[in-house]
Amino acid sequence: MHSVMGMIHVVGLLYGLETTRFGWAFHLLHAVVFAVIFGLFFLSTHLEEFRYRVLACTTIGIVWGTVLWLGAAD
Repeated sequence: MHSVMGMIHVVGLLYGLETTRFGWAFHLLHAVVFAVIFGLFFLSTHLEEFRYRVLACTTIGIVWGTVLWLGAAD
């Protein structure tokens, strides 16, 4: 977003602060929040049978990333 389109400041604009610095800060904050949510979801008992299977873990991660890309990027 930053190097190709020069639009990272738009992320900061979502919070009323239109600067590149705040855009990066909020972008990284979103990454941490989404990673924690994924970690808590992954540690839930519903996915216990998949935790030690590499292909299953990879598939769950890809699905999570795709859902974020489709849902949060719009």
